[in-house]
This record gives sequence, C-alpha cells and structure tokens, in this order.
Amino acid sequence: MSEKLDKIVEELSTLSVLDAADLVKKLEEKWGVSAAAPVAMAMPGAAAAAAEPVEEKTEFDVVIKDPGAKKIDDQPRPRRSQNHGRNRWFQSC
Repeated sequence: MSEKLDKIVEELSTLSVLDAADLVKKLEEKWGVSAAAPVAMAMPGAAAAAAEPVEEKTEFDVVIKDPGAKKIDDQPRPRRSQNHGRNRWFQSC
C-alpha cells in the first residue's frame, strides 16, 4: 500500500465504533451510495422451490480410522459393592 493509504488506515483505526458509523453515513451522503449489502432478485421458480421442505439427514455412518492402543481400558467402570448384594443385617451375623 502507499503511504497515503497507510496513514488513512492508521487514522481510521483510532475511531470509536460510533465515530466509524457516523463516517459511513457522511460518506454515503457525500458520494450518493449505500453501504448496505445488495439484495438478489428472486427468480419466479425460486419461490416454488423454497416452499418444498428439505429432508434433514438423521442417520450417519461413523468410521473409526484409528481406535488407538487402549480400546477398553479408557472406559470408566462402575465400582463393585463389597457386600455383593447381602443385607447389612446378615453381615453382622
């Protein structure tokens, strides 16, 4: 970039958001332009195509490429009870 443009970029970088918005409005008025994004014109058949519902994919195929060295050891396991289902009353006997 030229030095002139570099200076402009540096000056604009110091502006607050409100000042930048005011600058956009003033430039739009001075140059007779709009900073709004252009809206594409709809085609006559596009309305009918848009009305058709799009089927959403609900099923997917999962492929595991590299399962790693530890396949089962990484899974958390529930702790086993020490009384193996016996009641506390029977333990005291």
